[in-house]
Amino acid sequence: MPRYFIGELIDSKVNRVLKLFLENKKKKFYLKTISVETNVPIASVFRIVKKLVKLNMISSVSKGKLKVYRFNKINLTKLIEPKIYKIFKLFSDNKNKLFYLKKISSETKVPIASASRIINKFLRLKIISIIQVDRIKLYKLKRK
Repeated sequence: MPRYFIGELIDSKVNRVLKLFLENKKKKFYLKTISVETNVPIASVFRIVKKLVKLNMISSVSKGKLKVYRFNKINLTKLIEPKIYKIFKLFSDNKNKLFYLKKISSETKVPIASASRIINKFLRLKIISIIQVDRIKLYKLKRK
């Protein structure tokens, strides 16, 4: 999965905190350290870390009066809306294949309106490209 993809889907502060944990999977962090290293206000870090612990993406261990936080192994598909994941997986499993909207919808069982919204997001993020033949739009995963 392209690295930028998840970053475009979530808030930049959450993205910075999550990125810190993903890039330092074995390291433990205090709230203040997270705040300094991500340049996110400590109040926001507290709120974000609380959510990440609740989602079981990071864990906390008490050290005296303070807590340290560390990364938990996670399934990245939990970070992405199932509809988005299904469509992305369709493209990534069929890298050279062209799809039209109705085919994407039928193969992923995602309603056409939702599929269209997701396809437009993928186009803006430059994850897929569009080829227009007459009045038919065909979509394909972009090569790096």
